[in-house]
Parts: sequence; structure tokens; C-alpha cells
Amino acid sequence: MNFKNIPPITKILLIINTIVFLFTGFIEPKLGLNISDQFWMSYFQNPNFYPWQIITSMFTHANFQHFGFNMFSLWMFGRIIERSMGSKDFLKLYIFAGIGAIVLHQFVSYIQIQNALSHLPTDALDKITREESFQIIEENRPFWDSAINIFKGRAAGASGAIFGVLVAFGVLYPEFELMLIFLPIPIKAKFFIPIAIALELFLGFGNFSGDNVAHFAHLGGALIGYLVVKYWKKNQIRYY
Repeated sequence: MNFKNIPPITKILLIINTIVFLFTGFIEPKLGLNISDQFWMSYFQNPNFYPWQIITSMFTHANFQHFGFNMFSLWMFGRIIERSMGSKDFLKLYIFAGIGAIVLHQFVSYIQIQNALSHLPTDALDKITREESFQIIEENRPFWDSAINIFKGRAAGASGAIFGVLVAFGVLYPEFELMLIFLPIPIKAKFFIPIAIALELFLGFGNFSGDNVAHFAHLGGALIGYLVVKYWKKNQIRYY
């Protein structure tokens, strides 16, 4: 990777993501600090939610694999898109996709919590001191646990912005052939991107046990990335 040949916004985003990852993953634990909790995205009704998380969370990563994949994708596709769209519009694409990911993630979380609460009996609190209280708790434990996990959960939001970048690349370069590690043959971007979106939809609605990935955040970033790049193509607004 020749860092000097990377266009400015892609380079800055790579640097910011790397600094945040090193701080949250290595520096902060060594110093015994507890600052990065405010970087991640919390549920909007959680006391740990702060408005600045809308921006800071789109630079956070869950682990090294998450960070490595996202930064490779940003370097691989971001530099090409930035040269096509111009730096200002590419920055808008990244930020808007990241915000779109957060908004959809929060909306789906709200729906999931309300759905979990709707399964609880309306008189649960009235019965909590009676004999039936233990039975009520046991019968509804999955719904309690679901609501509590969503409410207390934190999200690393960088992938939402990256998905916006991937979709934008697919729109701008649909015939470009990608060579993927898990596929022995090249696949055109116009085929790979819809497959990736379909997989995210399947996993998101499947809600499989042990899957801690915020799939709807990815979909939110993908949707906004698509809308931004389609708007740009339609108006051909270029800044250099």
C-alpha cells in the first residue's frame, strides 16, 4: 500500500479509524481509563447514550478482524470512489451512510424492544409479589432477556459507513470484477453487492442465536450509500 497515493479523505478516515481502534483496544486498557464507552452507540433511551455517539460510533470496531476487513475495504474501494466523486462528496457519502446505519439500527432496536414488551402480561407488576410471580418471570424470561440485551447493548458502527462505500462502488463500477478470498472465481460488483445485501437481510430477520452483528445497521448504511451515489450520478456534482 502506497500511503502517499491515497486521496485525502480516504487517508484521513483510515487514520481516524486506526487511532480510535488503537486507543480503545490497546492504549485505554493499559492506562486503566473508561472513556471509550462513550464512543460506542448505545440505545437512545439508555442513560449511556450521548448525541456525539452518532459520529464517534462510526469509527469504532469490535475486534481486529472487524477493523482489518473494514479498513481493507475502505482502502480498496474508498480511494477509487473518492477520485470519481471528489473528496467533499465522498466524505458526505461516508458520513451520511454512517448516520443512516445508526438510524435504522436504533429504529429496529426500538421495534424489537416494543415487541418483547408486548409479550409480557399487562398485570405482571401487580402479580410480582404473589405466588404467580416466579411463573410469570420464567414464562416470559426470553422476552425480558431480549429487551434487556438490546437496551444494554452497544454497537460498533464503522461497518455501516463501509457498507455505504461498497454499495456506491457497485453503482459506479458495476462491471468491475472482484476476486474474493472465499470465492475461487471473479464476480462482478453488480452481482456481489446484491448478494451481500440479501445475506444481511437474511441474517437480520433470522435473528440467529449467537449472532451479535448489527445487520440492520449494515443495511441502513447500504441504503443511504445507494441513495447518495444515485443522487450524485443524476446531478453529476463534482468537487475537486
